[in-house]
Amino acid sequence: MVIGKPPISYVDGGLGYNNPILPLIDEARHLWPNRDIGCIVSVGSGILLSKDIGSSLVPLFDSLKAIATDSEKAAEEFREDIRAKHGVNQKVYFRLNVQHGLEQVGLEEWNETERIFVATRDYTRREWAQIDACASQLHNPTGM
Repeated sequence: MVIGKPPISYVDGGLGYNNPILPLIDEARHLWPNRDIGCIVSVGSGILLSKDIGSSLVPLFDSLKAIATDSEKAAEEFREDIRAKHGVNQKVYFRLNVQHGLEQVGLEEWNETERIFVATRDYTRREWAQIDACASQLHNPTGM
């Protein structure tokens, strides 16, 4: 069932629309209008590395591509909206995203599995409390 066309024009499958959290919420509320959303788990693909765009076209285009395919801005905006509505300690929305170690790994670089494994393992060790809270919410959702 197609609810409606998102208000974005697509250039490719991900350019400018890599985190469809708002259409997801709209779709869920349309399909189940009388149910609370118990838990939202958003899985990121790493944080962009800040870097100088340089003075030639190649670094500029690379930077523009990275900005256009970034999903973190939508995640941050949604997190702030949820916190404003449900408080800082809300237990409905969880964003799991490796913060360090994947800056130089592109989405197409499947052969970097060892680097991805190490960065993800380190992230899960640091963020175990959030992962545990997410699992608890999935097991016993409170809704929003």
